[in-house]
Amino acid sequence: SGSMPAGSYRVRVIVTPVSGGLGDEKEFTFVLSNPSSPVLFAPTEGEMVAEELPLFEWQYDGPRATISIFEQLTGQRSLEEAASGTPHTTATVTTRSYRYPTTGARSLQPGKTYVWSVTGLVGAAGGTDLTLRSELRSFTMSTAPQSSLLWILQDLENALPAKYKPVFDQIRGQNL
Repeated sequence: SGSMPAGSYRVRVIVTPVSGGLGDEKEFTFVLSNPSSPVLFAPTEGEMVAEELPLFEWQYDGPRATISIFEQLTGQRSLEEAASGTPHTTATVTTRSYRYPTTGARSLQPGKTYVWSVTGLVGAAGGTDLTLRSELRSFTMSTAPQSSLLWILQDLENALPAKYKPVFDQIRGQNL
């Protein structure tokens, strides 16, 4: 079939000289994986983000991924159109999250909408990378000022099941 299932493979190579003499034997192991496309967690689609430097989170079972964040410009009608432009920032990481950087990227502006995606990178033959792209998601930067610690509340809410949303709404409603 020309393909192998995911797993750990051990290979042994034995070299025997044609003219006699001592040969050599080497054994090595390689691991094949078949990662799936990245799944985006936060920020969620259409979320209003109040944190100046948002945390982006996703699930991906491959070794490396590239995150890209684009501004959706006036007149761009689709997320795909926005993601075809020049990104505000892009980074290749070995983690499953990325905090928007304080330097080296254009700042995210209040009231503007941004589109983000993650591309999983899978090593392939010849030193190339196969890519697995996530869906596109958009979020809008809030125009309301935020306490520097509200991001902790947002991260906690994102980590817990949806049944706790009323508790978080109450905390925000009372400005705690």
